[in-house]
Amino acid sequence: DDITFTVSVSAVTTTNTLTQAEEDALIAAFSFDFNNCLTDPGTGSQTVTINFDNGNVKNIPVGTYDVSIDVKPETGVGVGDPDPISFTVEVTEPTAVDTLPPVVEIINPTSDQKFLLNAPLHVEFTAKDPPQDGAGTGIGAVRASISGCGGSYNVNITDQLTVNPALPQAADITVNAQADLTAGAIGSFTITAEADDQATPEVNTGSATANFSVGVNWAVLPPISVPNRQFKTGSTVPIKWSIADANGFLPPFTNIKITIITPSGSSEDRFAGAGAANIRWDLDESGNATQYITNYQIPETPATGMYTVKILLVDACVGYAEQGTFTFNASTKGGKN
Repeated sequence: DDITFTVSVSAVTTTNTLTQAEEDALIAAFSFDFNNCLTDPGTGSQTVTINFDNGNVKNIPVGTYDVSIDVKPETGVGVGDPDPISFTVEVTEPTAVDTLPPVVEIINPTSDQKFLLNAPLHVEFTAKDPPQDGAGTGIGAVRASISGCGGSYNVNITDQLTVNPALPQAADITVNAQADLTAGAIGSFTITAEADDQATPEVNTGSATANFSVGVNWAVLPPISVPNRQFKTGSTVPIKWSIADANGFLPPFTNIKITIITPSGSSEDRFAGAGAANIRWDLDESGNATQYITNYQIPETPATGMYTVKILLVDACVGYAEQGTFTFNASTKGGKN
């Protein structure tokens, strides 16, 4: 006939001194999955799965414990295995796990800072891995990049970073990373700084971002820049302006564009090219453009009111980015108003 049986922990042996509650907790950490009916006694077999719950032993002293497990048949049937199965359980100190990413802070550029084209661009950020009650593993690597144009413009500046103190560093140590660059393209950009800790098996990464923009200096020139100057309808106005970077005048922007908006809201775009109605420039002895000019004839009617001129240059996205706006007034008579 089939025999029913039980499986249980019968004894715990250790060099530690355990309270009864601690011993009970260790015994309770074991559980067994099995079908307690043994078919074909003498030839059949039954698999027993042993489970162990670490949560039950978190308050038990660190050490090694020999645990005996008995298999007993139902009362009055058979004798069972006279030799219990023994397992050794080792209780160790908990292992601290680093789960927090490093804290990254960008010092420069500050958010929404504006730079002139070709100006020095100092990049600086710090990174520190939280100590996390002893689990922090410290900074292992840092990276930085500058992006724009929805991600299509991306420059990795990691190789240009100077890191102090040298990596790797322990938790709670602040690492400083710097790079001196040049703001070499017009547009709006995002700097992303990242730091990895040394956690295993999976590294934690912290990051920070800051936005900045790069543009040019510009100035409207006479006759439009003359205070209170107004222009007669039907007359031709020489629209003049200058453009400079952080170092002064630049070679001509051949991809320059202006948009002239009339008082009624209609607009006209003008580009570089030959002829008075296109944009031309005057050069100095170094080949730099000292002024740009286009001649604009004010309509006869209806043409009185404020005209707006927008200066646009091609940016890193190969699209036109507005650099400045100025206005002039037209009336039925010229001169000063």
